[in-house]
Amino acid sequence: MGKRPYTIVHEPYLAEWLSANFPPGSWMTNVRLGTPRPELVERTVSPEERRALKLWMFQADAVVLLPDKVVIVEAVVRPEWWKLQQLKAYAKAFRSTPEFKEHWHKPIELVLLTTIDSPFHARMAAEEGIRYVLYRPAWLETYLSRYAIRHRRPPGAFVKP
Repeated sequence: MGKRPYTIVHEPYLAEWLSANFPPGSWMTNVRLGTPRPELVERTVSPEERRALKLWMFQADAVVLLPDKVVIVEAVVRPEWWKLQQLKAYAKAFRSTPEFKEHWHKPIELVLLTTIDSPFHARMAAEEGIRYVLYRPAWLETYLSRYAIRHRRPPGAFVKP
């Protein structure tokens, strides 16, 4: 059996949802969060090396800067539930990211944007203070139908919350 052709869906999915829900210019995608350890920065000799340290920082799918809050979004097209815990780490790292210092005082809303209806995982998100947003545009159905049924619904999707 041949391999599935690679299809970019994550980025357009995320951008479509962000565009529909937040003002233009308020959001950015693939955002590096956190600050390198001081001993690593001290060992660099050039601005290029210091910038390279960012490759080992966290990378949130999106950060939205609003007047009254910050929204950090992680998009889940396939069942990748570990992203719930990643969001918690992103919130901590945001408050040490120098580029966002003027926003550190704002409350942070964490959002798990997903195509997957799973009451169990929705409940887990709520217990962690994470907003679970089910967004499944019609154009994604063709992509999702390429996966076996057992991969369209994750383990736990039918477990009582």
